[in-house]
Amino acid sequence: MKKTVLALISVILLLTACTSPSSPGKEGKKVTVQTVLQVMEETAPPPLTKETMEHNSAIPLFLWLRDAETWTNGVLRYSQRLTLSEEDKTAFLTALGRYYSEEQAKRLFDSYFEAGPGGNYSFKEQESFGVLSSIHFGLKLSKTEADRRYRIHISGQYSDSLEELIEVQVEETVTILADKLLIDQVEAVRP
Repeated sequence: MKKTVLALISVILLLTACTSPSSPGKEGKKVTVQTVLQVMEETAPPPLTKETMEHNSAIPLFLWLRDAETWTNGVLRYSQRLTLSEEDKTAFLTALGRYYSEEQAKRLFDSYFEAGPGGNYSFKEQESFGVLSSIHFGLKLSKTEADRRYRIHISGQYSDSLEELIEVQVEETVTILADKLLIDQVEAVRP
C-alpha cells in the first residue's frame, strides 16, 4: 500500500512538473550582443598598464595578452550564432576598443563577420583568434620599442597528446601602441 501511494505521488509530481508553465522572466529572453558583452564583462581583463609593459619578468605581459586573447575568443564564440545589426557592430567595436586600436578592432570584426543582406552581419566560421592559450611550456618573449610601438614576439610549445610528448612550436607577434597601450596588430603563426 505504501509503495502504491509513493508511486502515485511520484507520478503526480512528475506530471505537474512537466505541465507547469515556465517560470516568469525566462520567457522571451533573447541572446543579443549586449547580453554577450555583459556576460563577458565578468571575465574581462583590466586594461593594459605601463607597469605590466615594463615589468622585468615576461610572465605578467604574457598573461595579460593571453587573457585579452581568451576574452576576445569568448566574445567571438558566443556571438557566432547571432545576426548583428549596425548598432550591434558599434557595440562590438566599442568593447574591442578596450584592448585593441580602432584599426585592429575593425580588422578583427571584418575577419570574423561578413555583411549580409539588409545591413546585418553574420559570423564566418574559422579558427580561433591567436595562439597564446596553446602555449604550455618553453615560453620565450622578446620586446622591442620603435616608432611609438612595442613589438612583442612570443613563442612556446604545446603537446597535443597526453600519451606521448609531441612538442609543437607556436609563435605570435603582437604590436602595441606605446602611447595608448592598445593592441594594434596580431600575427599568429600556426603549426
